[in-house]
Amino acid sequence: MDIKKRFLIEFGPGYNSFSYTPILKSGKELNFQIYSLLNLTTYLQFNVVVGDNLDENYKFIPQSLMAYKRTEDPTKTSVTPLLKQKEDFLNIPHTRNIYFYFNEISVNEKELFKFFISHQLRPIIRTNQYFEEMPADFFISHDSRDKDEIARPLYEELSKRGYKVWYDEYSLNIGDSLTESIERGISDSKFGILILSKNFLSNEKWAKNELQSLKTKQIIKNEKFLLPVWHGIKPDDLKDNYWLLDKVGGNTDKGIGSLADNLERVYKTA
Repeated sequence: MDIKKRFLIEFGPGYNSFSYTPILKSGKELNFQIYSLLNLTTYLQFNVVVGDNLDENYKFIPQSLMAYKRTEDPTKTSVTPLLKQKEDFLNIPHTRNIYFYFNEISVNEKELFKFFISHQLRPIIRTNQYFEEMPADFFISHDSRDKDEIARPLYEELSKRGYKVWYDEYSLNIGDSLTESIERGISDSKFGILILSKNFLSNEKWAKNELQSLKTKQIIKNEKFLLPVWHGIKPDDLKDNYWLLDKVGGNTDKGIGSLADNLERVYKTA
C-alpha cells in the first residue's frame, strides 16, 4: 500500500487541507510534505507530515509547521506559523498532534519523540509496520483463473491509492494454512470484494467456500460488507445465488480505474 496516500483515506472527508514542501534558508528543499488539516465539524486542526524516509531533517519540522487562523472575515481563514503564534491568536484550537506517514524511519524514535515533546508537539507514527498489524480494508475473493485479468490489477490499483488489501498472492506466507488464513482475512477485513465471473460460478471448491464465509459475515455483521463485482456475467448467471442481485459493488466493464473509484466511494461513505 502507498503509505503516503493513506492519510487521505483516514483524514480526507470533512477536512480542509493546505500542503507545502519546507524550504530551508539555504534554498534546500526537504524530502517531505507537510499538511495542515482543519476539521470543519469539530473545528480542530492538526498537522500531517508525509514522505518516504524520515531522517535527521525532522528537526526542521516544528519551525516549518503552519496552522489555520481566523481572519477579520469570520467566514474565511488564512495560515500562519504555528510555533510563532499564541493559541489565542490562532483562535482555532490545534490538537498539537503531528502525524507521520513514512515508508521508513531512519532515526532513533525515542530521540524523535523527546524532540517534539520539547516543542509541546505530540508525534504519532504511521509506518509499514503499523499498517501490517491493522486489519485489511478489502478482502478480494476470486477464482484463480481471474488473477491476471481482474484480481491482481484491482489489488494493485487499490494499494496504490493507500488501501490495505488482503490478496492471497501477497497476504500468505510459506507454511500458512490456506483455509485458516482466508477465514481470518474475511473475518478481519472491513469489506469483502467478490469477483463474480463465469470462472468463479463454475468453481465448486474454494470459490464456493469463500462465498459461504462472505455470506456468513454479511449476515452476522448486518450492514454493508459484501461488494460483488460483476465480470462478464448477467443476472441469469446468478439464478443459484439470487440473493447477490441486490448487492452493489461494481462492474469491470468500464475498467479497473472506474471500478476502484466505485469501491472507494463505498468505503468512504460507509
